[in-house]
Amino acid sequence: MDGFMVRGSQGPMQWMLDLRTYGLKVHMTLTAEGNISWDGDRLSYHSIRFDMDEFRSMVHGLLAAARRILHADLLFDPSASDIPHVPWKLLTDNPANAAPS
Repeated sequence: MDGFMVRGSQGPMQWMLDLRTYGLKVHMTLTAEGNISWDGDRLSYHSIRFDMDEFRSMVHGLLAAARRILHADLLFDPSASDIPHVPWKLLTDNPANAAPS
C-alpha cells in the first residue's frame, strides 16, 4: 500500500494527484465568467434583480429575525425589548491562568 501512496509511483494515487494538480492549475490560471451586472442602482445576478433599497431592507429584516432568535432561543425571553449590554472592551483574559473563572 505504501508504494502506491507516494508521488512518482505511477499508481492510482499518482494519477489522482496529477488530475488534482491539473485541475488546480486550470482553476488558478483561467478567469471565471462574470455573473453580476450593475445598471445604475440596480443589481443583477443571474435571473435575480434588485436595487440597493431592497437589499438594505433584506439586511434589516435578517437583523430583526436574528434578534428575535437571540431573545427567544438563546435568552429564553421573547418579551425582552433589548439585548443586555456587555462591556467587551473591559473584558480581559490572562492566558497564563488555566483555571476557569
